[in-house]
Amino acid sequence: MSGRRLHRRLSVWAALAVIGWALSGLTHPLMSLLGPRAARFAPPSPVIGPLPEGWASGLQHDGVTALSGLRQVILDGEVVLQLRQTQGAPLRYAARASGPYQDRDADYAAELARHYAGREPARVASFEHITAFSDRYPSVNRILPVWRVRFDDGLELDVSTAEGRLVGVSDARRRALSAVFRNVHTLAPLQPWPWLRVSLMLALLAAIWVLALAGLRMLWQRGGQGRVRRLHRWGGALLFLPLLAWSGTGALHLLHGRLAPAAATPDWTTVPPEALTPLAALDLRQLWLHEGEVWGLDPDGHYQNGRQVLSPAEMAQKIAGVAGEVSLVTTFAPDYGFINRRLPVWRVTGADGQRRFVDLMQGRVVAQVSAVDRAELWTFTQIHKWQLADGLGRAARDAVMSAFAALLLALAVAGLWLRLRRRKSGSRA
Repeated sequence: MSGRRLHRRLSVWAALAVIGWALSGLTHPLMSLLGPRAARFAPPSPVIGPLPEGWASGLQHDGVTALSGLRQVILDGEVVLQLRQTQGAPLRYAARASGPYQDRDADYAAELARHYAGREPARVASFEHITAFSDRYPSVNRILPVWRVRFDDGLELDVSTAEGRLVGVSDARRRALSAVFRNVHTLAPLQPWPWLRVSLMLALLAAIWVLALAGLRMLWQRGGQGRVRRLHRWGGALLFLPLLAWSGTGALHLLHGRLAPAAATPDWTTVPPEALTPLAALDLRQLWLHEGEVWGLDPDGHYQNGRQVLSPAEMAQKIAGVAGEVSLVTTFAPDYGFINRRLPVWRVTGADGQRRFVDLMQGRVVAQVSAVDRAELWTFTQIHKWQLADGLGRAARDAVMSAFAALLLALAVAGLWLRLRRRKSGSRA
C-alpha cells in the first residue's frame, strides 16, 4: 500500500485521537495556570518534646484495645496525643495522657486545611472522609485515608491527618479541567476494562505513528496544490518530531503501567497497649509499627524498640530490607517525582540497583524504582511533560509546550477538513 493511501486510510481515526489528546493535554498547563494554590506547602511545626508521662498506662485505662501509631500534634493551640488504630478509621485525640481519646479527626483536618490555605479564621462548609480511591479521588493521589475540607467559596483541600500532609487543592474550575483530562486523555471511563482501554489507546497511538511516517514520505512526492494542503504538508514536517515524541512516550508509559507489578499493599498491623510496656520508660516523640514491632522516635532523632537504637539511615535500611547506600531526599527528583507526594524520604539503593524510598514517619516503603522504571520515568517526565525545557522557567516551558499542542490540533483539524472535502468532491464526481 502506498504512503498516500495509508495516510488517507488512517487519517480520520488518527486525527480524532490527536484532537482529543491535544485538547485534553492543554488542560494540564491550564490547571497549573488557573487552578488555586496552597498558601503554604510546609506542614505545621512538629512537636519536638517527648510523649507525656503515663501515656502507656493511659491507653489501657481508656479502653484502647489496639493501635498502630501514636504521636503529638497541635490542635486548637494545645499539644494533644493523636492515636491511630485501624487503617482507614478516623484518628482519636486526647488532651491528657490518661485520656479520654475522642473522635476529633475532622477538627484536626480543618486545622490542617486552614494552615495550608492560609485561612486560619475561615469557616469550613463541609467535610468528607475518603477511605478509597474513586473517580473523584483517583489513585494518582497515592495517600489514604484523607479528609476533603471545603470552604464557603468552593475551595477544597485534601489533607492527611495521619501524616499532616497536604495532598491536593482544587476548586470548581480545576475539578472540571481535571475531569476532562482523566476522561479524554487517559480514557478513564474504560478503566473497568483495562485490556480494552490499553489496546484501544495503543491502536490509536500506532495509527498516529504510521500516519506521521506516511505523511513524511509524501512530503517529497508531488501532490495536489492549494494553500491549506501546502500548510498541512509543511506543518506536518515541522511537527513530526513532537508528534512522535508525545505519542511514543505515551505508549511506553501506558505499556509500562500495565506490565509493571502492582505495588504491595501496606501491612497495617495493630498491637495491644500491653505490647508498649518495654517502651513506656523511654523518652519518645512518636510510635509506629514495622512488621508488627513497635518502634519509637526519641528527641535526638534516633529510633528505639527497647532493645536497639538505630540512626535514621539504619532505620531506613531496616524498613527497606536491604543494607544498601542510603541518602536523604528532600526535593522531588527524576527517580522520585511529584506523583509520590511524600517528602522527605530516604533513598536506599540495593546491590541489584533497585531503589526503595522509605518514609520514616510512616515506617514503610512508599515507592520502589528499578532501572527500567527509572528509564521509563525519565522519558515520560523529561520528554512527554517537556521537563527537559525546565531551564526556560515553568511558565515559558508550559507556553511553548501548549503552542506545539495547539499547532498539532490545527494540523489534525486541517487534515480532517481536507479529507472531508475530498470525499465531497468524489461524491459529486
